[in-house]
Amino acid sequence: MITFEKLCMLQWKIIINIRESVSSAFAQHSSIDANCIPFISRTSREDEEAEEKKAARAAPQAAGNNPYAGITIVKQEENNNIGVDGYHYSYEQSDGHRKEETAVIVNQGTEDEALEVTGSFQYQTPDGKTYRVDYKADKDGFHPTITLV
Repeated sequence: MITFEKLCMLQWKIIINIRESVSSAFAQHSSIDANCIPFISRTSREDEEAEEKKAARAAPQAAGNNPYAGITIVKQEENNNIGVDGYHYSYEQSDGHRKEETAVIVNQGTEDEALEVTGSFQYQTPDGKTYRVDYKADKDGFHPTITLV
């Protein structure tokens, strides 16, 4: 059985692969601004600034100052997200942003034990275009497919 610590480490490795691979994939599409997705291509200083902004957003604000004030979650699903034997979750926001992700443990109990993740997210850029990114993350890296919806 995979330990919680090992699952966290596997998830962290996938996040790093996602960050590097999506950044690279977006760079191939000149019409896509990689900065539209918050986890792509940040330096440690940018990470610090993002954390400061996140803390500022968490503080009470007047609705007029918060561009996200009217966005609500219209659909949400979670299954087995207790850190054992993989997980699944999905959500959809009122602004059209969607995300779905499923992870399973492959080769459980062996040296080759790994977390294999499949999922997608969809978002709208400031210019009104909607993009969908379908991906698979496994021991061989992050494999995204970007589609203009």
